[in-house]
Amino acid sequence: MKVRKIKKARSDIGKCSNCSAPINAGDPYVWWKFRYGSKIVRCTALECYPLPRDLTNSSFLISLYDIQDAAVSSDAEDVVGMIEALADDTQDSLSNMPEHLQDTSPAGVTLRERVDALEDWQSRIDDAINCDEDWRQEQYDG
Repeated sequence: MKVRKIKKARSDIGKCSNCSAPINAGDPYVWWKFRYGSKIVRCTALECYPLPRDLTNSSFLISLYDIQDAAVSSDAEDVVGMIEALADDTQDSLSNMPEHLQDTSPAGVTLRERVDALEDWQSRIDDAINCDEDWRQEQYDG
């Protein structure tokens, strides 16, 4: 997906799809378009600039970007819960495929790899949480 930045609008564009600020002739703006959909226009305010989650239609990637954002601002347990939910959703998608396609089709292989990667990620975070709890307990006991 390519985001196009326009330095000066030739005419009035309308409103920013994020903050509803008017984009008039001469104002800068950015826009992008999905293959099947209308043009998305935003002003150049920092809070309106598109994030990676805005540039995809994939519910998996949107969830993954949300987890990445939560990893910065949330507790590790919350992140583990989000990863577990995404792994469950991905496993459900894989389970809904016919059995003969789950291991042979490109989509099935991709879903299986995603489930494995999410479970590994969840396990690593759980291990880090438990290691931290063990260390704290040692400090308390010692």
